[in-house]
Amino acid sequence: MPDQRFGGPWTDIKQNVLEKYLRAYTQIFKSNPKARYYRTVYVDAFAGSGFRAVRQKENVSRQGLFFEVLKQREQEARKGSAMLALELPNKFDAYIFIERKPEYAQSLRNAIRANHQNLLTSCTIREGDANELLQRWCRDEDWRRQRGVVFLDPYGMDVEWNTIKVIARTRALDMWVLVPLGIGINRLLQKDRMPGPGWSRRLTRFFGDDSWKTLYSTFIPRGLFENEAEVTRRTARSADIAQYTIDRFKTEFVAVLEPPLVLRNSTNSPMFLLCFAVGNRVGAKAGLKIARDIIGGSVRPI
Repeated sequence: MPDQRFGGPWTDIKQNVLEKYLRAYTQIFKSNPKARYYRTVYVDAFAGSGFRAVRQKENVSRQGLFFEVLKQREQEARKGSAMLALELPNKFDAYIFIERKPEYAQSLRNAIRANHQNLLTSCTIREGDANELLQRWCRDEDWRRQRGVVFLDPYGMDVEWNTIKVIARTRALDMWVLVPLGIGINRLLQKDRMPGPGWSRRLTRFFGDDSWKTLYSTFIPRGLFENEAEVTRRTARSADIAQYTIDRFKTEFVAVLEPPLVLRNSTNSPMFLLCFAVGNRVGAKAGLKIARDIIGGSVRPI
C-alpha cells in the first residue's frame, strides 16, 4: 500500500475538525425530517491513498491546539480524511474521491474494499485533475435535491479560483479548504518586490483576479538624495493576507467563518488557514454555528 508521507501535528488537527463537522452535518440530515428530503454527498477532491505515513514521534510539545486529540490519536494518525469520512456513524448517500495519482487512487480503492465493503456502491473514485473534475461535476449535477460537503486539501496552491466559484454557485455545498498561507502564498508574495510573471499568474489563478496586488504599496523612499526611484514593497502582514483571503471567499459564498483556524508548525509559525464557507442560505446559520463551536476556542491571532 503506497502510503503518502506528508504533514505533521497540524494534519491531525485539520482532520479532527473535519471529522467533527461531518459528524454534526450527517446527524442533522438523519434526525431532521425536512433535511432527509435531500440526498447527501461528501467530496474529497485531493483524496490521496487513504492513509499517510508518519514519523514514529512527532513534536507536539508546542502545539496547544487540540493537544489531547493529538495525544490520543498518535496510533491512528495514519488514516486520511477519506477513511475518516467513511467511518462516520451516519453515512452520506454518496462519496466522491478525486486523486490524480493512479497508484494512490488504487490504494484508496483497495482500502475501501478491505474496510468498507458495505459502502462500495456509494463510493466513486475519479482519477485526474481535481479542478477540472470538480468543476465539471458541480456544473452537471442537479442541486435542487442535493446537499453536501466538499473538502479541499490541495498539494500546495493547486486549487483554482474557478473551482471555488463553481462550488459556491451550486448553493448546496459547504466547503472546508486548507489554504497554504506560510508555505505557499507568503513565499510567492515577495516582500521586496512585486512577484515575477510566473508567480503572479499562480497568485491570480488562486485568488481569481489580480486584486492581490493591493497587498503591495508603491512609494518613493525618503532619502538623502533627490529624484529617488519608486519602489514597490509588500506592506501586508500575514494577518492582512489571511483577511484578504477570507474576503475573497465572501465574494462567492453565502457565509464564511471568521476568523479561520490557523495551523502552526512546531516553531509556532503559521503554515495554513483552515477555512470554512457555506453555500446554502438556509443552512448558513447552522453550519457556521457548528464550525464555530468546533474551532472557536482554538482560534488565535496570527
